[in-house]
Amino acid sequence: TVPAIKKLISADAINVIDAPLLFESGADADCDVTVAVLAEREKRIERITARDGISRERAEARVDAQKKDEYYIKSADHIVNSNGEGLERAAASLKAKIFGINKNFAVYGGTFDPPTLGHLDVIKRAASVFGSVFAVVFENGGKHPAFLTERRVEMLKAITADITNVTVEQYGGLIAEYARGKKINFLVRGVRNASDADYERTMAEYNRQIAEEDFGFALETVLFPAARRHADTSSNNVRILLSSGAFKTAEKYLDERIHGMVFNNYK
Repeated sequence: TVPAIKKLISADAINVIDAPLLFESGADADCDVTVAVLAEREKRIERITARDGISRERAEARVDAQKKDEYYIKSADHIVNSNGEGLERAAASLKAKIFGINKNFAVYGGTFDPPTLGHLDVIKRAASVFGSVFAVVFENGGKHPAFLTERRVEMLKAITADITNVTVEQYGGLIAEYARGKKINFLVRGVRNASDADYERTMAEYNRQIAEEDFGFALETVLFPAARRHADTSSNNVRILLSSGAFKTAEKYLDERIHGMVFNNYK
C-alpha cells in the first residue's frame, strides 16, 4: 500500500520516505509533511501474512505490538485510509492538500439538523466527482437547531466514515469565506424539486457575487438532483416525525449509524 501512495504523490524535488518508526525516532522533525497510512486490524493481518508468508498468529503478534491508530492520527499531518477501495482517490486528495492544488475540491455546507440519507446521497455523489469534499456544519443565526453543533458534526462524521475523500468540519462564518480559506472554487448542493431549484439558483448567484466582490475569487455551485427515493427527505420532515414520536417512520430517512444519537435527543 505504501509504495502505491508514494507513486501517486511523488513529484519532482519531493522526497518521500517510508519510515515505520518515524515519530518514535523523532525523525519527523526533519520532515515538511507527515502522512499516516492506516488500515483496519484484520486487513493488516491479511496483508502481512500474504506479503511475508508467515502464520496468522505471528502476524497478529506483530500488529498487536504496534502503536494504536490514535497515536498516528494525533502525530501525523495527514491520514490516508488504505482499507481498500478509494485508495487512489484518497492519495489524489492528499496530493492536493500537500501541494495546494485545490481545483478539484468542493464544499457541501448546511445545518444538517440532523443529517439525512438525502444529505449522504449528495455527499457520496460529490465524492465520486471531486477529489476531496468538505462537508461543513454551518452555524445559522436565523435558525434554532434541534441538535448541538458538536452532535451534528459527530453524526456527519459517523455517516461518512467510510468515504475516504470526505472531511467533516464546522464553521461560523460565510460559506464563501470558508471556501476562500481552503482555496476551493466549488460548492455542491442537492435539489429535490422546483422550489429547491429556484432557491439554490438564487443562493448560487449570491455566493458567486460575495466570493468575487468581497473576497476576490471565483466560486461556482454544482447542483445534484435528488435521487427519486430521496425526493421527500428533509431534516425538517425528520424533526417533525421525531417530535411526534414516529421513530419507526423517521428511521427510513436516517443512516442506521446515527439512529441512537438522533433518537436519544427526543426520548
